[in-house]
Amino acid sequence: MTGRVPGLLLALALTACASPPVPAPEAEAPVETIAAGFRAGQDGLAYTMIYDLGTPFAADTVAVAEFQNPVAGAPPLRARAAVPAGERRIAIESPLMHEIGNHRDYAVVLTVYRDGAGDGEVDGTPLLTHRDTARFDVEEAMVPMFIRRGIHVR
Repeated sequence: MTGRVPGLLLALALTACASPPVPAPEAEAPVETIAAGFRAGQDGLAYTMIYDLGTPFAADTVAVAEFQNPVAGAPPLRARAAVPAGERRIAIESPLMHEIGNHRDYAVVLTVYRDGAGDGEVDGTPLLTHRDTARFDVEEAMVPMFIRRGIHVR
């Protein structure tokens, strides 16, 4: 009987350690955020985003970014950028803003569409959508610099 106890304990230990099969890895994401942040200029503050397409599109496309507006209740800020065929990098900047909350994450949604007529106009359904965040996080000692540029940091 004593020989059975170690065998039974070993079987229970192996059963407890068994895990379900590991799922196959997901395909690489079609878009990777290379940089997400803000640019403070003399005229205000803007989101600045840079993306890398894992595989560039064979035809011209249009990237449309929707940035969370830091002003409560205000509609999102929108910007667009033409992306030529074969281009992997998308750099896009929001319209200028003059108010933002410190130590806060803001949502950014990038959507890529077909270029309808080679003129940067959107055509059809989205080819891809990528969601991300940009964090505004500055030390309190830097807030006066933003105020001098007309940017209210709350």
